[in-house]
Amino acid sequence: KRVNGVLKISIPKACEILKVGYAYSELTNRIVLTYNDRKTVLFLDSKYFLYENERSVEMEDAPSKYDKDILISGKSFANILSSLFNCEVFWNENRMTLLIETDAKKDAASSGTTAFKDSGYKLKKIVIDAGHGGHDSGAKGPTGLLEKDMNLDIANRVVRLLKSKLPIEIITTRIDDTFISLQERVNIANRNNADLFVSIHCNAKGRRTSAESAYGTECYIFSEVASDENAAEVAQRENVGAPTDFLSFLLNDLGKKSTESISISMAGYIEDKLVNDVGLYGRKDSMIMRAPFYVLARTKMPAVLVEVAFISHPGEEQKLASPYFREKVALSIFQAIKKYHSEINIDETKESIPTENQESN
Repeated sequence: KRVNGVLKISIPKACEILKVGYAYSELTNRIVLTYNDRKTVLFLDSKYFLYENERSVEMEDAPSKYDKDILISGKSFANILSSLFNCEVFWNENRMTLLIETDAKKDAASSGTTAFKDSGYKLKKIVIDAGHGGHDSGAKGPTGLLEKDMNLDIANRVVRLLKSKLPIEIITTRIDDTFISLQERVNIANRNNADLFVSIHCNAKGRRTSAESAYGTECYIFSEVASDENAAEVAQRENVGAPTDFLSFLLNDLGKKSTESISISMAGYIEDKLVNDVGLYGRKDSMIMRAPFYVLARTKMPAVLVEVAFISHPGEEQKLASPYFREKVALSIFQAIKKYHSEINIDETKESIPTENQESN
């Protein structure tokens, strides 16, 4: 999360992901983290933590409470984890990624801790997916604006920017009002061995919300378990037409876990740009959302799905109807991709090889 422009990690959420025991006492302001047989004690608003109740370690900043959450900088959290995991842990501010380096691979796998190492991944080929199309119009705005048209226009603008400014191969799932099944969108990405998949959509209110109360932007990565009920409903709506048993194939598949950190980084960059540059409201404190979207589940590469804004909200529908607004959105998505490309391809000589390869049924 960003607090006054400063990137912070949610300690409870990070502990949940890393399978670290977490307990907080409001009475004593103590935060106790446990991992296997090891324990670390932090104190709210204190730069010192205790490891095994003996060694006092100073951090760069102190854990602080913010909107019912407890946050700390990535660098300080990496310092805490180094002691707790008894291995080297680093925080990459640009990629918004924790890198955990340990030789105890078997122990790490059994405990749920992921060891991230440099895999040589580069961003050389990207799929831009305009959601819906043809007879599948997607969501519809109060004045009749169709999601499929907005998705396509924004996607085509992103493609135009990518073609003119980045040396990567660009693949599109559709460039006109054509219906492409969810299975074929996935097939296009997988058979082209893409390095990144970005799916562009517009959101719509759910069963439990009114048109006026549902607004803002959300970026999703894959998870079998949705972040909340609304996220689950969004995925259910976008998965219409997908095989109903598609999740069963993933139960023993570690492929999505191996690309999760990259997907999180990319989603974070897009979310940050749409909130700070376009001025959209970042729902859920601009956190990266998770849900079982079919196109995110079945693609073999890092993948994100962007719900740009709520077409069902009168004000946001009016914004989406503006070509100027859609250009701003496209520019922000492009800049997020460019930022990520420049970081992971930093050691490469930049060659001018932009192409466009459009596939269809």
